[in-house]
Amino acid sequence: MADNEDPRPEGLEESLEKELEGERPDAPREGAETVPAEESSRDEEPLPPPTPDELADLRKRAAERDEYLELAKRAKADFVNYRRRTEEERRKWAALAQRDLLARLLTACDQCGLAAKSAGEDSSVESLRNAIALVWSELERFLKESGVSAVPTEGARFDPNVHEAVFVQPSAEHPDSTVLSEVKPGYVFGEQVLRPAQVVVTRRPAEEVEEEKREEEREKPPEGLEKEPAEGDNGGDE
Repeated sequence: MADNEDPRPEGLEESLEKELEGERPDAPREGAETVPAEESSRDEEPLPPPTPDELADLRKRAAERDEYLELAKRAKADFVNYRRRTEEERRKWAALAQRDLLARLLTACDQCGLAAKSAGEDSSVESLRNAIALVWSELERFLKESGVSAVPTEGARFDPNVHEAVFVQPSAEHPDSTVLSEVKPGYVFGEQVLRPAQVVVTRRPAEEVEEEKREEEREKPPEGLEKEPAEGDNGGDE
């Protein structure tokens, strides 16, 4: 063995120095909180059994939970049944309203049948006109009983909410935007417009409009010409 060869294992000296300095791998780090052995053993001990009062309170809470859960289930079932009954009643009332509407319309259909029969027996124009007038009167009565009314047209002021202008006709005899005649009737159901009335609306002739503009221009004072102040009005205190 050479004289300069160290017989100790490699790293032994370094480990000895760390051990002397207190840096052991299993040693607690500086600043770490240590738990006493007595307290650690106390935490591992089993919990004491609940007292009779605690058991009674737990049973009471469990019973209340089951009661609330049952109430929630009943409320959900009641809501589902209510929604189903409401939908069934809505369909039933809609069917009743439709049946009543169709039953009242049958009268007008009967009049149509009588009109067609009378027109076949008597081909005169007067009999056909009377038959059509009879059917129309029945239809008007049906609409009136259903709450449907016609939109006023001739002579009324043009209202874009219930009128639809299909023609514009110049007229010096009527005010501007006046319904002159009706092209197709319109109807309203309460405040709801079922169909606007198609009408012819009046408009002032272009000649009158131009004449009115020229008259307004003549009445205007010339530009730059100011009104002279009244005598004695100097506009200030002297």
